[in-house]
Amino acid sequence: MTLEDTNRTSQHVSGMPANGLETVAQGLRSQTAKDGRRWSSLIVNGKDGRLLRVLSPNSGILLNPSWFQTYWTDYVNNVYNRYMTQRLIIDTQAAFGNATGRVDMSRNFNFGAGGSFPRPSAADIFTCSTGPFATGNNAERNTIIPRLAAAFNRSTLLISNNQPDGVGPRDYYRNPTTNHYARVVHNANLDGKGYAFPYDDVTPDGGVPQEGAVFSFSPALLTVSVGGRNAHVG
Repeated sequence: MTLEDTNRTSQHVSGMPANGLETVAQGLRSQTAKDGRRWSSLIVNGKDGRLLRVLSPNSGILLNPSWFQTYWTDYVNNVYNRYMTQRLIIDTQAAFGNATGRVDMSRNFNFGAGGSFPRPSAADIFTCSTGPFATGNNAERNTIIPRLAAAFNRSTLLISNNQPDGVGPRDYYRNPTTNHYARVVHNANLDGKGYAFPYDDVTPDGGVPQEGAVFSFSPALLTVSVGGRNAHVG
């Protein structure tokens, strides 16, 4: 995808090469071989046995709610145990500034005026929109949700007490329990960019965006290439 503006400045997102889908499928098969989880079940073959598509975990658990049901349990418990004695600082990147939270006596993540967050389920983490991550009419809470949900998907909450500013792409997906679908999709893109989970656009201040967006106030030409044969870095 390439966007050129009226000043002839261009922005480019590389995308996947022609074998990108197979690369993602193989990455998921390899991950299932390592941890025995349902990653390879996200692969969909056609009636002829050929690779047709790969589902996101969101779509997978929508069709099969038991998939990944206990996947995040230990990681979530470790996060909540850590922040019973430590503070988590979330830069809301909005007028609210830094929101500071700790796990309170009711075992919920409490951010004061920013609201309280009970432990999320696997579905909550993958969808980023249910349970504690459902948005509402608390504006400060609504700025915390994307950054907390992204930190769970990228498994960075045991690395740094500052989110999202205390971590960067080199820290994402390093924990054995992480959103391996997102990891594999990013790795399959030539420039590592692609919207692999909801809120994948959460970026540290001054950091490198991961979502692969292009934007201009004065666009002239948007070129979208499909099939991967013209995919390139540049």
